Amino acid sequence: MDGTAEPWQQEIRLAMTMVGGASLAIWMGGVATETSQLLRESRRETPPGLYRKLLDLLRASVSIDVLTGTSAGGINAACLGLAEAFRSTPQVLRNTWISTGSLENLVRDAKEAQPRSVLDGDRVLLGDVEKALRQITADGTPPKDEPDVTVLLTGTMIDGETTRFDDALGNLVRDTEHRMLFRFCGPLWTVGVEGPLALAARSTASFPGAFELSRMPIGAGGADRLHPDMTPYTELTRSHWLTDGGVLLNKPLRPALREIFERSSHADVRRLLLYVVPTGEGETDAVGCDPADPPLLSNAMAKVVNTVMSQSISAELDDLTRHNDAVLRARDTRVSLAALGLRGGPEHLVDARIAAAYRERRTAEDAAELVRVAARRYALAEPGTQWASGLSRRLRDIAVAGLRGDIPATPPAARVPVADLVAYRTTALDDAVAIGLQLINAGFRLQGDATRAQELNAAREKLHQARKTAGRGKRLGQWVTEHAGPGGRSLETWIGALAREWVEPAKTAAVADAWPLLVEGLRSAAPVLRTLAEAAPEKAEAVTTLLDWLALGPDGASGDDVLQARLLTLHVATRGLLAQAPSVDQRVDLVQVSADSRTLLDMTRRRSWDKLTGMQASYFGAFYKASWRASDWMWGRIDGAGWLVQCLLDPVRLATLRDIVGRDRFRDELVASLKPGWRTPDERDRCTPDEAEQLRDQLTAELAFLGLDADLGPVDKPDAERPVSMPVTAMVLARARQAEIAAEELPVVTLAAHYDADDRTDIGEALAEELPPVAVDAAQARFQACRVSDEKFAGEQGTARLTRTLVALGAATVNAGTVAFRLPGGWPRTVAGLLRTVARSTARVSQGASRLGTAGSLAAGVLALLAGLVIGNNGAGILQWVGLPVLAGAAVYLATALLTSGHKVRWLFVALGALVVAALLLAAFLPPLARPFFGWLGDVVAGWRRGEGAVWWLVVSGLLILPAVATPVSSLVRRLGHRRARTREAKGVVLAVAGRAPRKKTAERSRAASSH
Repeated sequence: MDGTAEPWQQEIRLAMTMVGGASLAIWMGGVATETSQLLRESRRETPPGLYRKLLDLLRASVSIDVLTGTSAGGINAACLGLAEAFRSTPQVLRNTWISTGSLENLVRDAKEAQPRSVLDGDRVLLGDVEKALRQITADGTPPKDEPDVTVLLTGTMIDGETTRFDDALGNLVRDTEHRMLFRFCGPLWTVGVEGPLALAARSTASFPGAFELSRMPIGAGGADRLHPDMTPYTELTRSHWLTDGGVLLNKPLRPALREIFERSSHADVRRLLLYVVPTGEGETDAVGCDPADPPLLSNAMAKVVNTVMSQSISAELDDLTRHNDAVLRARDTRVSLAALGLRGGPEHLVDARIAAAYRERRTAEDAAELVRVAARRYALAEPGTQWASGLSRRLRDIAVAGLRGDIPATPPAARVPVADLVAYRTTALDDAVAIGLQLINAGFRLQGDATRAQELNAAREKLHQARKTAGRGKRLGQWVTEHAGPGGRSLETWIGALAREWVEPAKTAAVADAWPLLVEGLRSAAPVLRTLAEAAPEKAEAVTTLLDWLALGPDGASGDDVLQARLLTLHVATRGLLAQAPSVDQRVDLVQVSADSRTLLDMTRRRSWDKLTGMQASYFGAFYKASWRASDWMWGRIDGAGWLVQCLLDPVRLATLRDIVGRDRFRDELVASLKPGWRTPDERDRCTPDEAEQLRDQLTAELAFLGLDADLGPVDKPDAERPVSMPVTAMVLARARQAEIAAEELPVVTLAAHYDADDRTDIGEALAEELPPVAVDAAQARFQACRVSDEKFAGEQGTARLTRTLVALGAATVNAGTVAFRLPGGWPRTVAGLLRTVARSTARVSQGASRLGTAGSLAAGVLALLAGLVIGNNGAGILQWVGLPVLAGAAVYLATALLTSGHKVRWLFVALGALVVAALLLAAFLPPLARPFFGWLGDVVAGWRRGEGAVWWLVVSGLLILPAVATPVSSLVRRLGHRRARTREAKGVVLAVAGRAPRKKTAERSRAASSH
């Protein structure tokens, strides 16, 4: 083996799917930002770091071209896709999530007259997402060429669109499709895309009930600045109201796979699909089947609802497996057919039957797509049209006939000029490029020297250029949607015209320019491949067979027409014989990216529940506090870095480099690249001695096939087995990058914790300022001291923030619920109005009380209580009516103060409050209380009994009963520590993150309070 051999450059192409998860989207935003860092280092747009060092070692580059997202994950997918198109970064999303993603910010004002939801989707979410997107484009550069990135966001139409087809007997079958996709790709990435992209992200994140439905205009009618015309970004034909994309598709793997399978690669790539899900699926809980103890109705209904909402990805994984198997079959089939053609003669490889099967399979899928989109558009353009029996089959036949175009029905000739190849369009060219890449990749495995490697790489570039030249750049479905409609023609006539237009020569003329580039690349590679094959004949059977079939002999005497004919014949034979040929000749490997992973920054936090505050409250937890969102964002970047490093460390690629470059030379390269900063796991990573020893043994096993041990020392194990993956090696390497992330993000967590401790929400301006980072050397210790991820809602009970948030949510829920239905007139509307009034008044009073602090609230509540008693007892007429609401407001004030006070104070006031409330409720019926204190209540009750002032009595009763019920119940259920102790604990977290120990007395008090 020649020690100076140089391998080909590898392209690692990523696709990413982000699922729904409410506030867990903040963690996913951190993953997206760290992915952007990898991509920017690959393009050398940022100072080199760990990723650049690994890519140089691997002779690789990384790009991302497909992103799918649903629900809140769609916001992150939109931001990362836009950042890639404009060569920017989605880092601004951190500040957006921290400042905008607060429940106090998102919840609607209880004073709104006609709220459509509890949280504000258009005013807050849509507006702030659009600002973030505009900041991303402002920090980048408008693309000169069409960016090779596609973003797909899911949505759910509440009314759907109808598709028609026939059953086996020709009868009409209607199907209503509620799922839809927003598609942002190449030509759509222009200045001004921020508005449509923001609306798409807002639409997919319209969590039912929490956010209102999203209005999506199709056409200029009804469009405005925040709701632009979405026609270019969907295949829909009319405007719709949309709800959350995760309702029907919360794990959008299938759209990602379809996009990948239909996407031609301009390079030979390693394709990875990153499935970003904050926490993996747990084991199912088995339900006993004891006939004597069947599930109760409530348990049964809960399981049924959970079953309906559960969305499996088994079908998508099966599709992925079938595709990868089809790729291997297609490659093996090419070589076998080439060998068969050499034995029997080229003219016998394809007969009339195979040629006919090829034509049918080439057009069947395109015909089905054309009929589906066109029939839906026709039904909307011509409402009330009748669907005749067997029409679907007839339409498919018409589409197939039109899409065949000029594809010959006979086998290819012995010589095929370029002019005749145009009829076969881009599919034949793509297969020919795949044959060339298969040859060149096999040639690299024969281990030539640096000169030959350079020649093969140059030939590869010609093949990529040919494929890119012939690319159409527009999908069939989108192309059909852009047409105005049938315009009075019948559906059969219109579909036939569309099919013929799609394949007309003017639209495929670029294929004629691409074939000469392909032929040139193959001819330049042939001499090198022939030389390498002769030097290692035992490894070169596939190379020799394909070269002989293509008539690329040593003399190069065959003409271009013969080479083109052989490529076309092999393409027709392969597609005609294979039951399901792969749509694109590349494998796709799935990688799940989750928070259930280890990091050597802190080995004690390994699971999502140990790391993410967003796991609480049905995944809405991180929306509660700014420091919780900042912590989850930091964990997203840290977990993302660990997974990305593991993806880069591909054992197959490392073994290939070892074999091509040479074992000793590549081992020296590894040591030189990885040794700086290399440290095996130890107690500084919060490992136990046994864990550290176990990790060290696993590290040695992972590196043995490269001739290295855990300390990167040389070992001689030529027979060491290549591992499937290298997780511990990735953990050791990623630790340095993760420490840099912690050094950058910990100041933000510290700032957010300061604002939380002071109960402030105006953090936006402070985040815009540049914060001094923590020293990288000290970052690991500071990260381990930061325990924001340990905070739970149980420790927040009784705080002013939680009380204020719950009351605001409750008031907004009541306000939205009372206008959610068209109530009949009379008492239903009266009761609904009373409920709104009570909720609004309670929210307004409690908001003010919670911000005064416990002492201020108690004082204000007592003063208001006395004022209500005095006014109600001594006033006359209208003043008596004013006195009781004042009294009720005072009760709410006192209730809020009690909820945010220490438990000793609360028990005292609960007892007094219970007596006062009981007195108020019974005053009108107990003469000893009614006469001296509440005589005016007796008049009110007497009037009410006579049918006078019933509405006012309901108001009075509601205002009295609300605090009377809420205060004792919450006081009995919630046992809490002192508010000042909790504040000291929060400030202790801040000091720990900042690297300063809290004062001894303060720390002792905090521990004493937490032990209660």
